[in-house]
Amino acid sequence: MPSWELCQIDGALVLQPLSGLAQGVVRVDFVTGRTAYRIRRGGGRKGELARAIGIPRANRGLRVLDLTAGLGRDTFLLASWGCAVLALERHPMIHALLADGLRRAWADPETAALLDDDPQRLQLLEADAREYLKTIAPSDFDVLYLDPMHPSRQKSAKVRKEMQAFQEVVGSDSDDAELLAVARASGVARVVVKRPVKSDLLAPGVAFSQKGKTVRYDVYLLPRVGETESLD
Repeated sequence: MPSWELCQIDGALVLQPLSGLAQGVVRVDFVTGRTAYRIRRGGGRKGELARAIGIPRANRGLRVLDLTAGLGRDTFLLASWGCAVLALERHPMIHALLADGLRRAWADPETAALLDDDPQRLQLLEADAREYLKTIAPSDFDVLYLDPMHPSRQKSAKVRKEMQAFQEVVGSDSDDAELLAVARASGVARVVVKRPVKSDLLAPGVAFSQKGKTVRYDVYLLPRVGETESLD
């Protein structure tokens, strides 16, 4: 399998195979392309992810800790919907890609306006989420969001290339269940886990799920005082 490297192409940091094939590059782009189009149209603002996070019912901007930012698509969407998002990415190369994509997003006036030109709306930190969770208080965030890497059901060549890059650079998320356990032990009231729609639960205790065509969002809620947690 090919190895991957970071390099600059047309002013953007990209991840490409050592073979140097330009068509194989992976980049983060919130300014042009399908992701940017969806963000600008507010795509999904009332959809499964927004409902799982609790956005439609909230009367304020929610504070979200994205434990596995990756290429940041959900991260940016949440921020564009009014959430204050702190995104964590532990792999240095993927963190560098996302940081570069955010740099270019902030430099584009139209894209920056989607976040109200507020640098506090979306922040990125290179960190292992399991360790970072040990440093927070339950009141620091309203929602923890976990999107473990899993094979994509999309069939486009671009998506397959991105997933290939992730699998070769990052490896598999063998500690996703452990991360979920740490997240639920943090005391934050809501933990949301993105899963393939037909996959097994990452852990029992789901309060409810929001299902789309290819993915679902399992929501774990902190039991209220006097309640016991259901084992779904």
